[in-house]
Amino acid sequence: MMKHFATTFFLLLSLSACNDQREAVHTVKAIINETTSLVKQATDPDNDSVKIVGDLILSGKSIWNDNEKYLKPLMDSLATSDYAKSEYYFKVFGKICEQADGYVGEELGTYILDYFQKDPQKFLRHSALVSNDIVGKMGYEAGVEMAMREEHPEQAFQQLIKTTKEHLPNLTEDQKEKLNEFFRKMKEGIKAGA
Repeated sequence: MMKHFATTFFLLLSLSACNDQREAVHTVKAIINETTSLVKQATDPDNDSVKIVGDLILSGKSIWNDNEKYLKPLMDSLATSDYAKSEYYFKVFGKICEQADGYVGEELGTYILDYFQKDPQKFLRHSALVSNDIVGKMGYEAGVEMAMREEHPEQAFQQLIKTTKEHLPNLTEDQKEKLNEFFRKMKEGIKAGA
């Protein structure tokens, strides 16, 4: 990358001596766009790599070190509208939850709360893919996020419970258990985040 910046710098110097300023500006913009594109390609993980890292995490590999730069794209993939892919990324997300701390732990709550509020039925169907402990951790992190996001988090929490139960009247026993665990830990997260 440093090589590209050095080349750009020397090219800018030589172009500044040109008589035609418009041509020089056009050339400089093209060089900047190409350099920006190269930098972006070097730092943005591609979709194939994200899936490969997701597979590694599912097989028990650490989310840290080399895999760390893929965590955000993996968590972003949770919002996919493709049902089969969303199941896969929910399982990966569960594995991320198992290992998360620090800044990753802080980001989990945003993803979980948004995912749950958007489609609690999908969340409950996918919750069968992870343990009750992970569902509890998700609830806790969602509660912390709600405490930071809402002016009156306890009222927002009660409204979420009411709305969820109205929209999901026919839950299986396992789903009820997962939902109760999610809300129980969410309440703890709200208290911790307040």
